[in-house]
Amino acid sequence: MTALRADLMRLGSDPMLLGFAFAAAVLGLAGSPDVVLVAALYPAVRYTYELRRGTMARAVLLTGRQPVLAARVVTTLLGGAVIGAAGVLASLVPWATTDAEVLLTAPLAAVAGLFAGVVLRNYFLAPLAVVLVHIGGELVVVTWPVLGPQMGVLGVGGVLVAGVVAWLSLSLRDL
Repeated sequence: MTALRADLMRLGSDPMLLGFAFAAAVLGLAGSPDVVLVAALYPAVRYTYELRRGTMARAVLLTGRQPVLAARVVTTLLGGAVIGAAGVLASLVPWATTDAEVLLTAPLAAVAGLFAGVVLRNYFLAPLAVVLVHIGGELVVVTWPVLGPQMGVLGVGGVLVAGVVAWLSLSLRDL
């Protein structure tokens, strides 16, 4: 509970979240569907940045790995929802066409980005992997249009499953 409280307090004054929400708002104004990519990049960058600064090590020493990762998932869902909402609210202008389904897929993509950060633990490779998964999903949609918009959710779902498996394997190594 302490890890969740600390993360929620930190989320309110997170300049990185503000920057990513601004980027999502700009993309929403342009009518780009890449708001979900911005939501996935945010936790990958934030987690690896906190690893480099030692913030994660301090939090893990105070409460343990499982509570810290569970708190990160909750705050990542909230951060992804904020980024998705920024993109959708910016698209309320008449010329923008960002869909409201971003409100659902952005938090899920954010958790997938967090899992990429947890597994790769590198401030360059984690965002790169998120971008490559996003590009791969877009290429599959272009190649097989039968899948349509569901492919975005399937790609995020695949990354989520891979992240859960990796998270469990990282947890079991401590036993």
